[in-house]
Amino acid sequence: MNMTINRLPVPTWNHLKMNQADLSGITAVKEGNLTVVKPENVAEMKASKPVYLDLATGSGRDVDKLIHDAEVPCHRYSVKKGERTAEPVRLSFRYEKDSQDMSSVELTAEDNGYLWVIEDFSGMDASGFAGIQTKIRAGRGAVVRLVQIHKLGDDLTFLNDVGGTFDESAKLELIQIVLAGGKIYLGAQADLMGKAAELELDSAYMVEKDHLLDINYAVNHIGRKTVSNINANGTIADTAKKIFRGTIDLRNGAVGAKGNEMENILLMSDNIVNQTIPLILCDEEDVEGNHGASIGKLDEELLFYMESRGLSTEEIYRMMSTAHVEALLKKVNDEMTKCDVHGFLKGAVEEE
Repeated sequence: MNMTINRLPVPTWNHLKMNQADLSGITAVKEGNLTVVKPENVAEMKASKPVYLDLATGSGRDVDKLIHDAEVPCHRYSVKKGERTAEPVRLSFRYEKDSQDMSSVELTAEDNGYLWVIEDFSGMDASGFAGIQTKIRAGRGAVVRLVQIHKLGDDLTFLNDVGGTFDESAKLELIQIVLAGGKIYLGAQADLMGKAAELELDSAYMVEKDHLLDINYAVNHIGRKTVSNINANGTIADTAKKIFRGTIDLRNGAVGAKGNEMENILLMSDNIVNQTIPLILCDEEDVEGNHGASIGKLDEELLFYMESRGLSTEEIYRMMSTAHVEALLKKVNDEMTKCDVHGFLKGAVEEE
């Protein structure tokens, strides 16, 4: 299958070829290897195919087609009205050499429910293609908290697609941490349908070697007084490439809506490629939209100061590259995940 993913809703900067990502020769023939640990009050069901076919996602409809053609079953997790999960649902995906894996997950929080899910993607020896689509539906006053951790091999192409719809006063808290991976495509879309619905999206990434990170975040403010905050922070090193597309769409009728988007990028090399497209669309007068990006290198004076304290250049760059991840880990609020990420970072330093 040839796929077009992570497409901007309104094409711009055509001459730079940044409007979308094109993947060719993608094949998914089996479901990804999944291990599940969940609280008792979270209902689990495995369906022969996805149910939330109407929900749009950040990567686009070609991902739906890939799942359909591969006949991938769907793992569904839900909490009933007013139910809360004190512990997360842990979904651990493991990938191997010559992967051709695709997974489908659907999350449902009924009115005033709270559902917490951690998706862990691992496989440092993995190669080939793997992907996952996570669709979310949150009722009135419900909160869905989704944490995704990427620890993947240099030769793996990985597609992570998220999308959901949120009713009145519902909220999505999405945390994405990218630690390693050859070619990673992140797509996330939130449709804030009801009054005072919210999106809080935080991501931290480390892109190095000759790796690629392609990001497409989109939030549609449809209901009145809806709020979104998108914060992406990361480092790019060696000859890596990163593309960030971030769209805030303030629709007609979204009176009092506020959308904020910010990316902070630290460039660790003169040979990297960084492309950032912040986009605000507006069809309503009484709204507020803000976007920006901070892009730069380490200050020479700071670098000299740290070297004078006995740190090598490699140690300084490694410390700075993990700083964004460490900061975001404080929001994860799960000791098992924190220990796992710290162990991974420590192992990467020792390997170097």
